[in-house]
Amino acid sequence: MSTKHGSATPGRLYRVGKDWYVDAALLERMARRLVVEPMAGGYQILAPAGLVRCVPAQGLALPGQTGALYRCQGQRQGQEIGGRLRNLASSLGDVALGGEWDAWPGEPAATSSCCHACSGGAACSSTNPSPAVATTQAERL
Repeated sequence: MSTKHGSATPGRLYRVGKDWYVDAALLERMARRLVVEPMAGGYQILAPAGLVRCVPAQGLALPGQTGALYRCQGQRQGQEIGGRLRNLASSLGDVALGGEWDAWPGEPAATSSCCHACSGGAACSSTNPSPAVATTQAERL
């Protein structure tokens, strides 16, 4: 991984809901101390506490982000990696937590709807539920 952002940009770690993200600047800083290798359009970090996969979160942006944004995941589906990422980021020194949100910043809070009428605010009278709506940003990717 080549360094484009220089040492003046420390990079950011983010949490949105249950998903964790890193920006390109942070990923590049990690690559200076750890093995970060290309994989399937993204990168994987071979960290002492285990593998972290970083896949592009195309079309998404978070406050203060430098470069591309990557959604992070563990080796197994649903594996908690927040602690691992916090430790990796803090071991680099001057790394800022870009933010933590329960929902994507700037989006209205998600509401549960069983049909198209409900989602429009009308009373539910449908027996034909709407297609499943992605409830997390990761499901939309």
